[in-house]
Amino acid sequence: MVVADFDILVLITVSSTLVVFTSVIGIAGTFLNLRPMLAIYTLLLWSDLVTILAVGYTAYKRVTFNFDRKLNLAWSRFYTLRGKQMIQDSFNCCGFYNAMHEPFPTKSCFIRASIPGCRNALYKFELANLTTIWKLAFIIVGLHILNMVVSLLCSNHVTNRFGKGLTPKKYRLSAAEVKAESDRVGISVS
Repeated sequence: MVVADFDILVLITVSSTLVVFTSVIGIAGTFLNLRPMLAIYTLLLWSDLVTILAVGYTAYKRVTFNFDRKLNLAWSRFYTLRGKQMIQDSFNCCGFYNAMHEPFPTKSCFIRASIPGCRNALYKFELANLTTIWKLAFIIVGLHILNMVVSLLCSNHVTNRFGKGLTPKKYRLSAAEVKAESDRVGISVS
């Protein structure tokens, strides 16, 4: 994946770093009851959404439209010799279609080698890998949009009394219960 999808790895790293930073801002804003910090958190959620969408869209676009031609072009023009060697060593193959199609020459991979080409193994790996990436990215986008809606609804309710002094209904006492308890203890309540 380092050779074939380096750009997607960079996008995933940038996106995850931004999401972690945003979550720290959100948690700090919640614990400190700071409305400005939660406003910044809500704003940063939009940039998180964009980076997650960039990961999903890049993986989807790469695997969906003329994927086999993109792999052939990448092998011929974009992969370095070291990258080709890493792919050949990982899949125990030689060249792209066969040993005569731009291989990285090694002791086991040479022009007349009977080792199969890397196309099929690389195609299957990339197809499974990129499909998993874009599906997970779009699932995360759905959860992230839900998070954005909840944060927008909740960020407006943060005040000085937020989470303080609210007694649950089952623990609230009525006037009759207070009078009955005071009579039992022997205190006069007017």
